[in-house]
Amino acid sequence: MSYARIGKGRNLPEQLEDDLRKAIVSGELAEGQALPTEPDLAQRYGVSRSVVRDAVRLLIAKGLVEIRRGKGTFVRAARGEAFAEALLLALARNGGTALDIEEFYGLLLPGIAALSAERASSGDRDRMLLRAEAYLEAFGREALDPSSDGPGLLRALFEAFMNEILKACDNKLVELVGGLLVRMRSFRDLAPEEGAREGGVAAIIELEERAIMGLARAVAGGKASEARAFAVRLCELRPSLRARLASTPAGDMPKLSFDMLAPIVQDS
Repeated sequence: MSYARIGKGRNLPEQLEDDLRKAIVSGELAEGQALPTEPDLAQRYGVSRSVVRDAVRLLIAKGLVEIRRGKGTFVRAARGEAFAEALLLALARNGGTALDIEEFYGLLLPGIAALSAERASSGDRDRMLLRAEAYLEAFGREALDPSSDGPGLLRALFEAFMNEILKACDNKLVELVGGLLVRMRSFRDLAPEEGAREGGVAAIIELEERAIMGLARAVAGGKASEARAFAVRLCELRPSLRARLASTPAGDMPKLSFDMLAPIVQDS
């Protein structure tokens, strides 16, 4: 990368941090690459080593670099999970709940679904339907036997389905923010109340299939208005679920009964 000597008009550490940050964002300094040493940066920019140290502290605070003891300072890999965890922590500290996340998700998903329907390629559509089918197969197993796969696999499959919808939008900001939001959501815990009858579980499975496949087929079929409508319905919350989410701190996973979980899907 090119190194320009820093002017005297602004705070020197901030100027240096800004120049290094631009190099990281542009990829000029790649993920995993070591920054030049403190003496090298001081010489190349014409500043003191204390200025370099302060600039590096700013980069660390922004999560762009990390110090590896005995090795140096390295550009961090971009991790959406870490960003999501930071947002969850900030939300929890401000009294946020799982309902705050779910409502924000409900505001964004209809627009995302419509855009995805307008822009999805044939490959996007095929992958989307396959992901939906894989998720629903696991959903059915988990609903009938909560010990079969575990919520971790189910969550991963749901995220994979949603990520296909996000990618099909062909918008990097939608993909980034939408992906973070999907990871932040309090996933619906499928542990039923004691005494839940299999007939009730079967009804939940049917409703979930109608909701997810309805959305997937609308997007895959290029039907933007229908995709938007299915997304709105998918995000509707039953009063019992809304109350439980409102009492659950952001980042926690509430225990939900099957009567709370059923998607509200109306016949078109």
